[in-house]
Amino acid sequence: MAEHKFLNIMDDVKGRTIISADTAAKLGVIDDVVISPREGVVLGVVVRDEAGNLGILKAQDLVVGDDAVMTVPGARLAGLAGDPPFGEFILASRLNGATVITDDGTALGRISGVFVSRERPLVVYRVAESTLKGLFGGGFYIAGDAPSTVAPDGSRIIVPYDADNRYAANSLEEALAGAGATRDS
Repeated sequence: MAEHKFLNIMDDVKGRTIISADTAAKLGVIDDVVISPREGVVLGVVVRDEAGNLGILKAQDLVVGDDAVMTVPGARLAGLAGDPPFGEFILASRLNGATVITDDGTALGRISGVFVSRERPLVVYRVAESTLKGLFGGGFYIAGDAPSTVAPDGSRIIVPYDADNRYAANSLEEALAGAGATRDS
């Protein structure tokens, strides 16, 4: 199995410059990442230009390299006015600190990190049972498609009652390997 490079959305993605493949111009910086809460995939990014205006680029319009984030040729920044270019979504920044609760009412912890595989736009959440454990590496990982419900403000996510046994992983790689399997069973 090929090793995946994971990016912590808040540490490694937010603030990165986006460069147009058509003009080599700086379009802006990534302000946030747009996630599908049910599918656990990155839908796109929110871009802040130098004037402070916000726009959206879809995930398929981006190439994430080691040193730069590029658009594909012909990609265009969409404004935020009107309907967003995707269905149900949540911003990754809203999920940091979200309480993870099973559908039978057991609190498992809080999201202490939102990660994405650079090779596949799949999301993985790090869940720590407490803030202190989160700082020192405690907790587990779950694939981004494990939650069945996400609060509109991102403050809570609901996972199946057996998520800590069935979907919990000890590593990002292990959680990524389980992505997609959460809906199949």
